[in-house]
Amino acid sequence: MDQIVDAALTVIADGGMAALTTRRLASQLGVGQMTLYTYARTKDELIDRVAEGVLRALLADMDTTGDWTRALRSAATAIRRRMREQPGTLEVLLAVRDVSATSLDPLRERMLAPLLENGFPSTLAVAAATEVQTYAFGFALLERAHPHAGEDEVIRLSQLDESSYPALRAVAADYADRFSDDRFERGLAALLDRIRRECGDGPIKRHP
Repeated sequence: MDQIVDAALTVIADGGMAALTTRRLASQLGVGQMTLYTYARTKDELIDRVAEGVLRALLADMDTTGDWTRALRSAATAIRRRMREQPGTLEVLLAVRDVSATSLDPLRERMLAPLLENGFPSTLAVAAATEVQTYAFGFALLERAHPHAGEDEVIRLSQLDESSYPALRAVAADYADRFSDDRFERGLAALLDRIRRECGDGPIKRHP
């Protein structure tokens, strides 16, 4: 199944979700189309199976045990890393909304469990997990949409017409650095701090 997942992600990275067909995937794998029907009979089922494979790999990267802040930081970092290192992953996970959502349940469980175990009320646990997921996926999406952020963008912004874009010229270096590892960590830390403040002194781990 891992070979099918990797091949499907390659097809999607090259041509988008529309390119993922049993014929194209079979060609990528070097097998007959009928072979793939043992794994999925429709495109929706194929997407679901690929999403499950992607999420298995994502979950393997996450350490969601113990302290809730460490657990959520690990989850967010794993999400971003997978989005960066496996082109096609984001498209698959976005497409899951059109098919069975059960493939996302393991991720949801792994993020909610440490929050509930550390005394979060259910409403706040759901909000915290959702906000961290949204931050990680959103950062990764914007990061991928701006692949040239960095030194090239510093040069481009510095050369803008000063009368029209004085603010962008003034912050050129910082703006071009907005998708760096440091900015991701700083934004995540700020989000986790806000979640902690909403809890007052912070949830206390319940003991049996």
